[in-house]
Amino acid sequence: MLYALIAIAIIAHYANKWFNKPKARGMDAQLHELIDTENAKSGIARDIKRYLLTVIDDIQNDREKFSDSQLNRAQELLDRAGPNAMYWMTEIAAQ
Repeated sequence: MLYALIAIAIIAHYANKWFNKPKARGMDAQLHELIDTENAKSGIARDIKRYLLTVIDDIQNDREKFSDSQLNRAQELLDRAGPNAMYWMTEIAAQ
């Protein structure tokens, strides 16, 4: 009888683990992650566009094209956006 109770307790313990697995993440958490990621991407794109417009404005107003401040700003954008930022910078500039 004691063995039967132990066996039932062990089976109940493992059955509870098998059937009541914790959910990976809720839908709300996934939605918030998608929104945050999208906001970060659009923010980076906006900053790249603003930077390129500043460079164009410097060229049109006979200021130094690539001053130290402009190069530092470009480096910050590259660090934030990653290596593919150069691709997007050239794509936006080409338009």
